[in-house]
Amino acid sequence: MYRTLDDLPWRDASWLATANRWIDGELARVGLTPAGPREQPHVRPWSTVLRVPTSDGDLFFKAVWPPQAHEAALTAALASWLPGFVPEVIAARPTTGWLLVRDAGRRLREILKEERDGARWRDVLARYAEAQIRLAARAREIVDLGVPDYRPAVVTERFAELLEDSRALRVGLPDGLSSDELVRLRALLPRFRSWCGSLATSKIEPTLEHNDFHDGNVCLRGGDYVVFDWGDACLTHPFVSLRVALRSIAHTLDLASDGPEIARLRDAYLEPWTAFASRRQLLADLQPALILAAACRAFSWRLVVSELAPPLLNEYADTVTYSLRDMLELGEAAFT
Repeated sequence: MYRTLDDLPWRDASWLATANRWIDGELARVGLTPAGPREQPHVRPWSTVLRVPTSDGDLFFKAVWPPQAHEAALTAALASWLPGFVPEVIAARPTTGWLLVRDAGRRLREILKEERDGARWRDVLARYAEAQIRLAARAREIVDLGVPDYRPAVVTERFAELLEDSRALRVGLPDGLSSDELVRLRALLPRFRSWCGSLATSKIEPTLEHNDFHDGNVCLRGGDYVVFDWGDACLTHPFVSLRVALRSIAHTLDLASDGPEIARLRDAYLEPWTAFASRRQLLADLQPALILAAACRAFSWRLVVSELAPPLLNEYADTVTYSLRDMLELGEAAFT
């Protein structure tokens, strides 16, 4: 387990030298030359990023820790399956979780803060839904890349396992669940099984879900919206996407989460799916999908905290609890 960031390889001189040699070799392979010093603007337990100036603009090198190393293979596959949907991949080394990609452009978050208008999100959400529709046929390939399988048909046992993970739940600790919350979550399990059962028989098939789809992970390059940072991705019901996305929009634009603009953006996402089911059915699927979404975020954070020990763990110890409390609130509201 990692106690501090220094326990990880990201700042180790030997590791950085090896990474830079690989970068240099890939630049030479594609006919690019270095054009300045490299910076390391991002260091997290799960990944690090280097900015790589070249003769043809900036590239970015990303390294991901072993539990999420599938991000490299998945991003490379998405670049092949859906050109323009993810950053242009210059090179990938899936065995080490390494990626070298072109600059994806300006983040949507900064654009929205200037424009104060959700119109761009309507395009992003519709395009994202269309990509998910196309990727549904590649479900087996996606899982074979190492992407976690959180399909409604199989996910309930994973949730049951999580409720027995005392280290992740931290029951009774200041940053953990209370004993009462754990009792209520266990009481929710049969209903969760029922909701997942209804999603499993839905006309909307499981597909790739980013699982952290917010305006900090979308960029505008030219006229294309590019989605990046796929380390939390999973195979699940597509409507899981809306939990993080709509919250992100409401937060950035200071909108009411139940207001008309959020409803319009929700509908922009759902519109491509009307080719498969009625709007009424789509809306019926949405509520259990949002409950499933909270579980999917809890699973991702459980993966993180399972690799950490204090004091580094202390920065992330409440993340599983936060998602489970959200799940509890949504789940109990659904049958009151």
